[in-house]
Amino acid sequence: MTTTPRPTVVVSRRVRSGDETAFEQWLHRLRRALERSPGFAACTITPPQALHPDTWVIVYQFADQPSLDAWRASPERLALVEESRAWLEGRPSEHRLDEPGTERVTLLSAARLRPGAERAHHELHAQAVVAAQRLGGLSHAEVVPATAEGDEDTVALLTFDSRADLDRWLDSAPRRRILQEMEALTEGSRTVSVVGGFAGWFHPVGPSRTKRWKQATVVCIGLVPLACVVTLARDAVLPSLPPVEASILSTVVNVAILTWGVMPWLTRLLGRWLAR
Repeated sequence: MTTTPRPTVVVSRRVRSGDETAFEQWLHRLRRALERSPGFAACTITPPQALHPDTWVIVYQFADQPSLDAWRASPERLALVEESRAWLEGRPSEHRLDEPGTERVTLLSAARLRPGAERAHHELHAQAVVAAQRLGGLSHAEVVPATAEGDEDTVALLTFDSRADLDRWLDSAPRRRILQEMEALTEGSRTVSVVGGFAGWFHPVGPSRTKRWKQATVVCIGLVPLACVVTLARDAVLPSLPPVEASILSTVVNVAILTWGVMPWLTRLLGRWLAR
């Protein structure tokens, strides 16, 4: 079955030190405004982490382009954007792209090129595509050039089949070399965002990943009551199931519910604590 990609907007904002609390309150107002907007589909807000240590990344999606256009032109959004300027450092970055898919993950890298650097940048991007293909998992690559309508950044998109494929590329020597060569072609800092499929139960936060003892604590909070409920339900429905089959069934059900139900909810609920 073919599905129509949902229009997606990726917004990157750097917040001045000391204004984080006010900005987080503003994010709650933004989310409520998005949820009231006709055609709204989803919103993900990611605090500063390893890939973008000083930047908040907001990704929101609408069911169709007219709904997105209506939201972007709405007085409520324009007022919220104007309000947020009081807490920002530098120029906010905003880019549109199609939904990368539920399993795939897209690396979005935006930078302002120096005059005349377009060809050299294109050649380096082509080298990056070849290197990423050799590592495996790259499913789509695209360069969105700067426009005269206001978006002065050139945006490179690399879509991978999974977060593991993306992480392999992020840690690779070819990527580090290519980024070093690209530094001479750009002005200012590069904005890096990840869209879709943040694989795993925990995301990198700040300069390091979530502390292991906190990961274990949250997993126990989710797993212990879930395991009890699954065991009671299994014994009620399949009381004579042999021990090996019963253990396999319980494990599969527990992991599935944890991965797609309990852990996403818990990590959102305890996000601030996990980030400390």
